[in-house]
Amino acid sequence: DLYRGKRDADKAIQNLESVNLKAQVAALTAQMNPHLLFNSLNSIASMIHENPESAEAMTVELSNLYRRVLAAVKNDKHSLAAEMGLCKSYLEIEKARFGERLKYEIEVGDGVDATATEIPVLCVQPFVENAVKHGLLSQVAGGKLSIKARGEGPSLIITVEDDGVGYGKAPKSKGTGTAIENCRERLRMMFGDQG
Repeated sequence: DLYRGKRDADKAIQNLESVNLKAQVAALTAQMNPHLLFNSLNSIASMIHENPESAEAMTVELSNLYRRVLAAVKNDKHSLAAEMGLCKSYLEIEKARFGERLKYEIEVGDGVDATATEIPVLCVQPFVENAVKHGLLSQVAGGKLSIKARGEGPSLIITVEDDGVGYGKAPKSKGTGTAIENCRERLRMMFGDQG
């Protein structure tokens, strides 16, 4: 009958759209992984001669970070706790490099179950990396970064704030903005306008 045929066709279209979305998310996530690795390796390389012990510690932290990344990218989403762990590992690498110039806090609000709340993989870390690179470390004194997650009705609000130089005031860098654009696109694909 016609009704069943239309319903089956609609279901097939939904399945194809789901497969397409998953493929796009996987491709965007794969583009981000080398970006994170290269930036971390550059941080380590800059320390090798001046502070080999710290460079060694950073290498261990990079190993921890990539263990987390490899575990995370098997899926298109993971727990908020896992994403915050990635951010913390990244920040520890940069803190080893910049010492007291970099201060940070990570806060998950009451009522948010960080282990049960799922978010897209690597959707916060690139914003943290940009805040450190462009907002804080372009200042001689460095600064503080804050990552906060809170519930607001059915939504999860995640903010990344720094007390750095301000948007658009950092010295021009070689960055392409790919990681941030990938995050925006993945959020849009998964959640539409609410992303």
